[in-house]
Amino acid sequence: GWKFFGNLLDEGLVRLCGEESFGTSGDHVREKDGVWTVLCWLSILADLQRPVSELLRQHWTAFGRSYYCRHDYEGLEADKAQTIMDQLVRNRGSILGRMVNGMTVSDVNVFSYEDPVDGSVAHNQGVRVQFDDQSRVVYRLSGTGTDAATLRVYLEQIERDATNQGADAIEYNDVLGEFANHIAQIREVSGLSQPSVKT
Repeated sequence: GWKFFGNLLDEGLVRLCGEESFGTSGDHVREKDGVWTVLCWLSILADLQRPVSELLRQHWTAFGRSYYCRHDYEGLEADKAQTIMDQLVRNRGSILGRMVNGMTVSDVNVFSYEDPVDGSVAHNQGVRVQFDDQSRVVYRLSGTGTDAATLRVYLEQIERDATNQGADAIEYNDVLGEFANHIAQIREVSGLSQPSVKT
């Protein structure tokens, strides 16, 4: 989250930052500022005199489109949620090399964040499954301090073929989402056959 940006902004290590719920900011204010995002887009549009759709397609043609979505499994018993995370790490060897949608799993790791300003470390921030084409699945627990937890599964695929860059992000990631459910054994451990929410 957002809490990790504060030190970076204060020390001038970043000038622009953002997170998944479209909170965007810079070093002009320490809070997420949706108005700033809108003003930034308006400035770009005024300068280039081109529609957003055209700018996006030009960007996607040059760099590929990142199809991103999140699957939330809500109301999990905290111990079952932790079991899912532990199994991912334990089964790393059998996950490496697996294929889905022509992508090969190249790494499975536990993410920890080290603050470059004060050296503090936030351990166990999630499990990342990375693919050979820069696509990824990230598993992260939320609300584990209570009886029920939410498992958030972030799905991101990079599409470089311009003819496939106009799809719906949730539909585009359906196969990857099913793969993510399977390798983490979410259905078997939690009893949930589908995510509670797809965004």
